[in-house]
Amino acid sequence: MQSKINSAKDNKSSEAGYFNVDIKAIKRAITEDAPGGDVTSMSLIPRDKICVGRLISKQDLVISGQDVFNAVFKTLDPEIEVVWKFEDGFNVCKGSELAVIRGHARSVLLGERVALNYIQHMCAVATLTSEYVKAVSGTSTKILDTRKTIPGFRALDKYAVRCGGGVNHRDNLSEMVLIKENHISLAGGVSKAINKVRNSLKRTIPLIVEVSTIYDIKEACSEYPDRLLLDNMTPSQIKRAMTIIPEEVKTEASGGITLKNVLSYAKTGVNFISVGALTHSAKAADLSFLIEKYIKAPVKREKKSLKKAKSKDSGPRKFITSDGYLVLVGRNDRENDEITFRKANGRDLWLHASGFPGSHVVVKLPRNTGPSRETVKESAMLALKYSKAAKDGKGKVTYCHVKNVKKTKGMEVGEVLVRGAKSIFVTIDNDKISTMKQSG
Repeated sequence: MQSKINSAKDNKSSEAGYFNVDIKAIKRAITEDAPGGDVTSMSLIPRDKICVGRLISKQDLVISGQDVFNAVFKTLDPEIEVVWKFEDGFNVCKGSELAVIRGHARSVLLGERVALNYIQHMCAVATLTSEYVKAVSGTSTKILDTRKTIPGFRALDKYAVRCGGGVNHRDNLSEMVLIKENHISLAGGVSKAINKVRNSLKRTIPLIVEVSTIYDIKEACSEYPDRLLLDNMTPSQIKRAMTIIPEEVKTEASGGITLKNVLSYAKTGVNFISVGALTHSAKAADLSFLIEKYIKAPVKREKKSLKKAKSKDSGPRKFITSDGYLVLVGRNDRENDEITFRKANGRDLWLHASGFPGSHVVVKLPRNTGPSRETVKESAMLALKYSKAAKDGKGKVTYCHVKNVKKTKGMEVGEVLVRGAKSIFVTIDNDKISTMKQSG
């Protein structure tokens, strides 16, 4: 099973690329966890019982691993539905509902732990990677991973690094030459090692040389490798080394680099910084999987409540921004769907409080006109005010064009899937909102 997902870092879409979901590995994991089935669920839960599970983030994190998570449940029961609220690579806040899982309760419970094991690790790697990437923002340095991955898990680890905004180093020993200290010692020196490799290989592949002294750097540079790996050197030592390394030779710093000192290494001007901790020391992401009984409301009751809502409400709240744009704010789930999917055009702006239940907010925009920063800020205040986050008085609001808001099969009224969204942090200004109010 091959997957291709667009990731978003710092609210900008980037290509996370392809990775393979190993169905055989997933089946082995399921068998490992339940070789004789889930005896507890089989004893307690009727075969035809349907349930809903909700995946909730209990920390700020970067999402990674959706297709593996999905594949666990689909392997157990093709009828299980998994609806994601965000894409892989998206930054989400603590308390956000990431996905809704619907299906036979026995199958959902059987796959729960295995699915969580995959996604908690992948989210952890993506989140830690994003922290390193943010730490060196403003420089041209790229954050690389290493081969220090869980055996059999490398493709997923490296995909998670890409979701976090990092760049993959070599995947394996076969695709790139990396002459390290032990190689140099056995070959009899830096130059000898480089020349032996070039003479023995019949194909041209990238060549990297690990160096740790100025003497080794000078000797390696005389052979013009593709890259120098500056190992276990201090920022001041690397800064000095950069003065003698030709521009055409790329540079990579590695060894002893942490979140606290990574920026000082980036400021030396190196092209890359490789960090093994991204994959071998990422702490599992804090996620909860909440199972609830799934009861579908009778049709008559639903119609009655809908009629009641119509009589009580007078349509969505309406506001006018400082730029003169009409803003619609839904009062309930039904109105949220109505203003998002019936009253709005694809070019209009859509907003919602991040990680909290609340109103959909739509800003009606003229053709070929984009919202100003002030319009986004004012509309974001409305999204925050009419949400469960209002009591805090400030918070993050997600926004995008309406064309990026979708509803898929199985989603409840008011539930949506958002793609390519950005976010803004605002503080509610009630005085400002009162001047915008038009009705409701």
